[in-house]
Amino acid sequence: MKKMFLAFLILIAITSLLSAQDAQTKRAFLTGEMAFNSKLYERAISYYSRAIDYFSRNTEGDYLEAYYKRGLANNLAAKYEDAIKDFDKCIENNYMVDEAKLKKELAQSELKKVVKNEAETDFGSGGSSEFTAKQFYDQGFKQYLSEDFEKALANFTSATEWNPSLADAYALKAKSNFALKNYNDVIKDCNKAIEKKDFLKDTDISDIFYTRGSAYNMLQKFEAALNDLNEAINANSKKGVFYTVRGSVKYNMDNKTGACEDWNLGSKNGDFINASKLLEEFCK
Repeated sequence: MKKMFLAFLILIAITSLLSAQDAQTKRAFLTGEMAFNSKLYERAISYYSRAIDYFSRNTEGDYLEAYYKRGLANNLAAKYEDAIKDFDKCIENNYMVDEAKLKKELAQSELKKVVKNEAETDFGSGGSSEFTAKQFYDQGFKQYLSEDFEKALANFTSATEWNPSLADAYALKAKSNFALKNYNDVIKDCNKAIEKKDFLKDTDISDIFYTRGSAYNMLQKFEAALNDLNEAINANSKKGVFYTVRGSVKYNMDNKTGACEDWNLGSKNGDFINASKLLEEFCK
């Protein structure tokens, strides 16, 4: 009887310890969130790191949400190498794969600029229209990274006004408009980017079809959405989110079988979390 009672006390002690560690993890993460939202990125990095450390002490696996948020903070603190490592951790573990890949690409692009010691030039300093367009594009790119979509949109618009052939600016302008729920403008921007696809440097054409298809989906223009998502998948069959969104379009078109097939493909191609939720809810 004494042994049973002792075992019970030990169990209570262990449970209390785990609860305390879990509370530590949550507090650290939430403090990191507050710092991030206040644009105190160094402080946010410190607290996300603490959350990751606390989590690893009492749980198998990795605190992937904290890795992703720390990656965002590292990007905004110009710690691009650290950001790339954090996003790699997410990609390796199928967490926010498409978003992590995009943020990693942005970090790599910024890192290249640092390595090459590209000098920043103030706006309005003159020079060719292409050079001025690049200034606006680079500024918009940074604002897009920090999710300041309205300012990013303004700079991408200026970039395309200075250089109407800057196809990548139209592509990111479309993504900014999508974040702001300006879906008709998304379609116009994607049309321009596709029209000037021969000038694309940093954007895959599949992403443009995906963005336009997603906008059509939000406008409930499902046939147009399906056509664009088919184009996106034909151009790049390895992006899980393309299948996931196409599955949602098919579901909206009363094609449940096709939807479930696409969500299964989405799950297998990197969009595991989103696709799995849809499979669980609609394809039992």
